[in-house]
Amino acid sequence: MKAHTLSLSTPATRLWWAWLRGPAHPTPSPVLELGPQQPLLRLRLTHPARLRVLQGRLWLTCSGQIEDHWLALDDTLLLPAGADLLLSAEPQALLLLGR
Repeated sequence: MKAHTLSLSTPATRLWWAWLRGPAHPTPSPVLELGPQQPLLRLRLTHPARLRVLQGRLWLTCSGQIEDHWLALDDTLLLPAGADLLLSAEPQALLLLGR
């Protein structure tokens, strides 16, 4: 299974990336959509974050944690700064990544 990394080529992705790095002023939390065309997504967090599933089901593995996580609608997970994440949806998911 091929892993995709987040591309900085779109304005929406650049806005999301600036938010993740910690802009000077608060901005809305980004909503990410994962689906069949993007089987795996890798992310690295620079700040602690709260991930919440808005739709679908999500598989997540986080560096430094022994077990993987399966999250469904309205599940949340607190993630530490510096975490390397690998995410996949089954079959698709919407998730909110906030601080």
